[in-house]
Amino acid sequence: MFEIDTGLIAGPRTGHIDRADIVMQAAMDAADSDDPQAIAQEAGKLVIRYFWDAKRPDTVRRHLLTMWPVVAPMAATAPATFDHIMTEFAERLSEF
Repeated sequence: MFEIDTGLIAGPRTGHIDRADIVMQAAMDAADSDDPQAIAQEAGKLVIRYFWDAKRPDTVRRHLLTMWPVVAPMAATAPATFDHIMTEFAERLSEF
């Protein structure tokens, strides 16, 4: 692992890029504009894809918790996308 010195105080997440950060970056790249709704929709598609790739219910739950920093703010900023993600989560769990 490598670290880039940004001059910030070192913490437990220094040099770490988590999956939620990757999803948000991919959503911003895939969105047609800087519109927060478009970015939320793209992020929602990626989060849902993680649910459907899971093979076990505990993995689906873990994916939701991993993506929670992306999903939780959508409750206020993009409620339709948040509802769609939660519906897909419930549907995926019901498949097991």
